[in-house]
Amino acid sequence: MSDFDESDDRTNDLEIVDETQDIEIVDETNLADNDDESEEELSDDEESEAEMEDVVDEATVVFGSHDKPVLCCALNGDSTLAASGGQDDKAFVFSPSGQVMFQCDGHKDSVIAIEFSAKSKYLATGDMSGYVQIWEVASTNNKIFEHDFGEDLLWLHWHPIVEDIFLAGTNSGITWMLKIKGGQCKMYQGTGMASVVGCIFRNGQRAVVGYDDGYVKSWDLKNTNSTFSLKAHSETITTMDINNDDTLVLTGSVDGTSHLINLTHGKEICIFNCANERESEESDSVESVCFAENFPLVATGTAIGFVEIWDIPSQTRRNMCASDFGVSKLLFDKKNNHLLYAAGLNGVVNMYDIRSGKLELSKTGHINQILDFSISHDSSFLLTASEDCTCRIFNM
Repeated sequence: MSDFDESDDRTNDLEIVDETQDIEIVDETNLADNDDESEEELSDDEESEAEMEDVVDEATVVFGSHDKPVLCCALNGDSTLAASGGQDDKAFVFSPSGQVMFQCDGHKDSVIAIEFSAKSKYLATGDMSGYVQIWEVASTNNKIFEHDFGEDLLWLHWHPIVEDIFLAGTNSGITWMLKIKGGQCKMYQGTGMASVVGCIFRNGQRAVVGYDDGYVKSWDLKNTNSTFSLKAHSETITTMDINNDDTLVLTGSVDGTSHLINLTHGKEICIFNCANERESEESDSVESVCFAENFPLVATGTAIGFVEIWDIPSQTRRNMCASDFGVSKLLFDKKNNHLLYAAGLNGVVNMYDIRSGKLELSKTGHINQILDFSISHDSSFLLTASEDCTCRIFNM
C-alpha cells in the first residue's frame, strides 16, 4: 500500500481411545461417597438452572441468530440499524425489531470488533485473526474493502471526520491507519508490545494508544510522529476514554488503577486507586472508564464489581456503587448525563445516578455475561451482546 496523499489535509476439531491404556480400579468402599458427591453436584447444577429460569426477561427484542457468544455490538448514528459480531465467526446487521438485513460472511475467526462509520455509510467488521472487512450499509451485503493484517487484531475505530478512514491496533504493537478508497496506509510503531486499546481525538488530528506494557503514546495522524510517550501503568492497559475537548485521557489497567493524563503535555495529573478496599485474592482489573460530559466527573468499573465516581478538580472519589458482579462496560446516558449504565458479568445492566451513587433501575433478561452494549442516539433503548449467544433490546 502507498502512503497517504499528503494533499488530503483531512488526515487522511473424535478422540481415538487407546484400548491398551490402564483401566482405573474403583474402590467400592468409596462408591457411596462418590454417589453422594454426584448428587450434591447435580443439586448445584439444578439450582443454577433454576436461577437462570427465574430471570425475568425485560427485553422487548431478542436477537438469536448467533450460534456462539456475541462479543460485540453497535448501533448506527440514528439507531435504525444494529450490528453484532460473535465467536461463531459471524456478523449480522439487523433492525432494532430483530429483522436481519444482511449477514457479513467471510470471517475466519471470532468477530471481536464491529463499528459504523461516523456518518453510518460503512460498517467495519474485524476478527481476531486480523481480517477486516468494510461493508457499504445502503447496499445490502456489499463488501467494498478487505484487509488482512496477518496478526491478532485487538481494536478498531473509524475516524470521526473522514468517512473512509479507520484505525486498528494489532498484537505486534503497530497501530494502523487505512483509507479504504485507494488503499493507502500509515503505520505507527509502538513499544514492541501489543497495541491493546486506542482512542481518536474528536478533531481527527491525533490518536492516543494504550499498550500491553503500560505505556500510553499519543500520535500525530498526519506525520506519524509521537507527541508523547508515558509509562503510566505497571501492567496492561485495558481501557481508555478522551474528554470532549481532547485535553484529557483517562486510562484503566490490570494493575487496578486509573490514570488521568493531560494530552497537551503528556503529563500525569492524578491516579485513582480502584482496587484498594475490597479484600479478595483476585486482581481487580479496571475494565471500563468514561468521562461525564456535563460534570467534572469520571467513572471507573472493575472486574470484581466496583463502580466508582471520581471528582476531577479535587481528585477524590465522590461515590461508590458496589456490585457483587464484575463490570464489563460503562456508558453515560446521552440525554441525562448524570445517569450511568453499567453492564455486568451477571447479565444485568444497572443504571446509577452518579450524583448520589444510588441504583435507579436494573434491566434483566440475559442468562450469562454481558460482553458489550450500546445506547441509542436518543437514549430510548439499549442494545446488549452476551455470552448467552443473544443480543437484546431493552427499552429505557
